[in-house]
Amino acid sequence: MKMLPTSILLLALASSLAAQDEITAKGCVATAQDRTIQLCDLPGTTLPLRVQIRAYAASTSSVTSFQLWMDGVKKFETANQSCSACDRATMTTIVQPSTEGWHRFVFIAKDVVGEFRKTAYYFLSSRQACVASQDREIKSCNGLKDGDVVTSPIHVLLATRESTIPLFFLQVLPDPESDFIPVNVLSVAPNTTTHQLGLSGYVHLKPGVHRLRFNANAQGDLTWDREITITVVK
Repeated sequence: MKMLPTSILLLALASSLAAQDEITAKGCVATAQDRTIQLCDLPGTTLPLRVQIRAYAASTSSVTSFQLWMDGVKKFETANQSCSACDRATMTTIVQPSTEGWHRFVFIAKDVVGEFRKTAYYFLSSRQACVASQDREIKSCNGLKDGDVVTSPIHVLLATRESTIPLFFLQVLPDPESDFIPVNVLSVAPNTTTHQLGLSGYVHLKPGVHRLRFNANAQGDLTWDREITITVVK
């Protein structure tokens, strides 16, 4: 079955998250504490150079604004909210700095009391997460394997290659029963050609047994997959 390119999936996700209030029941949620900011990706970790940033701000009063600043430059701001029940704000935005390395992210939320913020540092890298050993292999480079018992969020570190035809994308797909927030994905930029792809990011899953399917797509609608079953304990 043909899968949509990751770029399309990300755009669809970005446009629908604000309306999907049920996302707070899934793995990455706003905390119940007053005037707090919850990040969906762990600070201090390595993420792709082009990355989707997701975060929540919660307050007992109305959250009127939620901003993201990267290296002193504002990258995102929600539209001001005026409803009295807006006790949280959701951020889903894609950033792509011009250089790899450590970058400073400052999340700033505003409510009727004033401003509260959270600072995080991420290492953003365009390098391959790892290298597959043979064509049409999907290699797990951090030891994640079938039957593992893990805690959420789960770090996924993958690579694949196809030496004869261009690759389009590499993604992680959950079983339909999972509460799942997509992993940050390193995919092919538009109008480029590559024969290797890497993926590094985090999957948020509720406790229980889950299937994860790793899926690659290449020119000519050629696809290959690898599936593992994991048990999430918390």
